[in-house]
Amino acid sequence: TSWLNMCMTFVCGDCKCTDNDDHEHCNALPAAQMIHVMQYVEVFMNFERLLATLNGGKENPLPGQLVVWLNGLLDKTYKPLVRSRGGDILVHINPPGLKIYADVLHFKNVISNLLDNAIKYCQRKPYILIDCMETRDGVQISIKDNGIGIPKENLSHIFDKFYRIPTGNLHDVKGFGLGLNYVKLICKQHGGS
Repeated sequence: TSWLNMCMTFVCGDCKCTDNDDHEHCNALPAAQMIHVMQYVEVFMNFERLLATLNGGKENPLPGQLVVWLNGLLDKTYKPLVRSRGGDILVHINPPGLKIYADVLHFKNVISNLLDNAIKYCQRKPYILIDCMETRDGVQISIKDNGIGIPKENLSHIFDKFYRIPTGNLHDVKGFGLGLNYVKLICKQHGGS
């Protein structure tokens, strides 16, 4: 990203003020806009780096107990966050010792993304249910929440790269439209949907 920082310095430092300009704010506006653009580029570059770890489209599966992976993720981050808002997260795993074969990094990122969305898009006390069960084809994991939901007309687009549900010029919740695209890609790489 050093080339990006160099370009940013050049562009931000190139603002010229005239005698009639408000000198205090002249450099601030372009710099603020460029920092915002730089943040978008950085997120996109990190997303592309993360996808590159898929080893050319092949996941790196490791066996593990689902309860161990989930509890490690939930206990440190999500349960305290949800409980601080007066809500709760419940986990049902059937059978209790259910094992899965998954790329641990990507699996945790998928679960994290879905939980982040469940929390971000909930305007009341968040209640989240993670239901995991063994099926004849593998493992089914569903995450249900009491958030605001997704309008029916937007459902067919939510997995598109950079898609965000249109809210006019108002985005109360920050995001880049990459999360659910990533979730779908990783699920497909693991033979799921």
